[in-house]
Amino acid sequence: MNVAIRRLVIDYLKPRETAIIDLSKALADVSGVEHVDIIATEVDTRTETVRLTIRVADINYDSVTAVLERHGTSIRSVDEISVAKHKLSSSKQHIDVMHANRSSPYQQKVCVRNAREI
Repeated sequence: MNVAIRRLVIDYLKPRETAIIDLSKALADVSGVEHVDIIATEVDTRTETVRLTIRVADINYDSVTAVLERHGTSIRSVDEISVAKHKLSSSKQHIDVMHANRSSPYQQKVCVRNAREI
């Protein structure tokens, strides 16, 4: 069985000096990353709270966190994650698991569907 992280939403704190344009380009250079969204949600004199969404066929979480650390950020939380799990057989299943929100960390939404190709 193969498990892949397909979508990841991270809330992190970064220094104001770190430009989100540079950070988004560095994250887009991570192998396999297809889409990066960065939104500043709070700004003060020295830091910004930022929400990052990454979409990809299979996210390498360690590579993403390494890029964030090199840019001086501090991860506050992983707010959402979508994971696909499929068997290597003729009848594949696609399972998406999404943690609903930070206020309810134990709530999960699970959808299962048969798929020919993932």
